[in-house]
Amino acid sequence: MAVPSEARADGFSISDVVQRGLCVGCGGCAVACGSVTMRLNESGAYEASLEEVGPVERAELGAVCPFSDAAPDETAIAEELFGKSGQAQDPRTGYYLSLNAGRVADTETVTDSSSGGLTSWLLIQLLERGMIDGVIHVGEGREEGRLFDYCVSTSTEELLQRRKSQYYSTELSAALRAVRGDGKRYALVGVPCFIKAARLLAKSDPVLSEQLGYFLGLVCGHLKSSGFAELMAWQVGVSPDELARVDFRHKVPDQPANRYEFGALRRGSSDWRYATSLTMLGGNWGHALFQLRACDFCDDIFAETADVCFGDAWVDRFAKDWRGTNIVVCRNPELQAIFEEGLRSSEIVFEPLAMADLLASQGGNFRHRHLGLSVRLKNALRRGEHVPRKRIAPGSLRVSMLRKRIIRIRERLAMRSHDAFRQAKQRGDLAIFRQAIAPELRALSRTDKMARYTPARVAGKLGRVLTRPLKRFL
Repeated sequence: MAVPSEARADGFSISDVVQRGLCVGCGGCAVACGSVTMRLNESGAYEASLEEVGPVERAELGAVCPFSDAAPDETAIAEELFGKSGQAQDPRTGYYLSLNAGRVADTETVTDSSSGGLTSWLLIQLLERGMIDGVIHVGEGREEGRLFDYCVSTSTEELLQRRKSQYYSTELSAALRAVRGDGKRYALVGVPCFIKAARLLAKSDPVLSEQLGYFLGLVCGHLKSSGFAELMAWQVGVSPDELARVDFRHKVPDQPANRYEFGALRRGSSDWRYATSLTMLGGNWGHALFQLRACDFCDDIFAETADVCFGDAWVDRFAKDWRGTNIVVCRNPELQAIFEEGLRSSEIVFEPLAMADLLASQGGNFRHRHLGLSVRLKNALRRGEHVPRKRIAPGSLRVSMLRKRIIRIRERLAMRSHDAFRQAKQRGDLAIFRQAIAPELRALSRTDKMARYTPARVAGKLGRVLTRPLKRFL
């Protein structure tokens, strides 16, 4: 990591977070203070409302906000949690006891998971061993019009019904309020900023500190508003007002792991409609459609404050397996022991992963969250904007001109996608959305091709091709 970014003397407060549109909607502040309300904005993403919160309370709430300067950063939190345990530490991954790749051994079980199925497998182990009483995670929504929400599962059956990754805006406050003080112990699953918020809450709330026993993080490219699910469903023939259910990652046997399908179900129908995600508008994560603004100011890839972090093994030797493979960054000895038992009993396939492979699996994420953050912070300061303090300094990383252009186009695409999709929904015409973002998509495609085939990169590839036969005889 580079040195922390520049910041005003008074810091970036929780009020700044909300006013600048950098609230990620985690709901941590709403748990800490009953005067805070969580509401859905017009783009279909949660954000905190501080209208009923006084100045003294606002100052205190900064300590539980993952994007406020009043809260410690991920490095400081992780050092307090793991720094005295003798674990290895890398500025790109945080602390770690072990780096592994694996999946659940049973093909039928892993087929119904988004990736290798190890997140659900570990949670079931914790439940069955009596180490927790329940799991706080995202499942199908209970409110009208909500596809997904945070919920509490207390049985294996509930866990299995609510597995899989959901690319949808959710918030923690309702679920945490429901369990707070019930005397039970829980595991919490979330993306890096949600795990950070929960850690901050636990530090400030003795009751939650006792109840939140394990924190399971998920590698996150960026969070999406509800518009993402609606866009994908619309493309398979299910309009936003008809949408009942979605499946973001339906696996296809004998296809590479990244060739999964998106599925949607219309209200009153049992006929799922599918299409390959990569062929759909929005299926390319690099386009950043419907990305939340807060994600442009996040530098945590491997949930550095979590006991364990799971992601997809997007490297060639694993990506060819349609069943999916997890990367696992473990920081908790108890959880490490459970994985080792699962390997010995052949319940899971689990093997050590080289740091180089771990980093390669998230190459695009590093370009967005590290290189991109350096550029975005510098651009914001040039515009005279107040920015949060981050572990990467504005303009501190070397970024090519073409990469800078890609970063700026993606930033514009993310912002434009929300407005354009609202207009398309209002007029019931998806073509309006396509036309609105088409110029930026074309510009991004051209720039990305240029970046991939710059003379230096072409020369490097040519050199590798020319020397490959020679190496066989040396």
